[in-house]
Amino acid sequence: MTQAEINALLWAGDANALDEAMPCRCCCDEHTFSDCAARLWGGCRSGLPFGDDGDDKRAWAAHYAKHHGLTAEQFYGGAS
Repeated sequence: MTQAEINALLWAGDANALDEAMPCRCCCDEHTFSDCAARLWGGCRSGLPFGDDGDDKRAWAAHYAKHHGLTAEQFYGGAS
């Protein structure tokens, strides 16, 4: 799909066609992909803009801290 076609769908507000062309590949609002194409048109389950991995990394850091005892420094690669 070209950028012009995407723009036409955006201007038309055709969410069904956008979802078919650029579906959300994230499983839920906590576990998302920062490069999810659906973020470009507002159809991503995360509700975040394209490229933002904010809540996803924080959610995983909290999960590993709670269930595996990993510190934030270890999770983000600061210590072993």
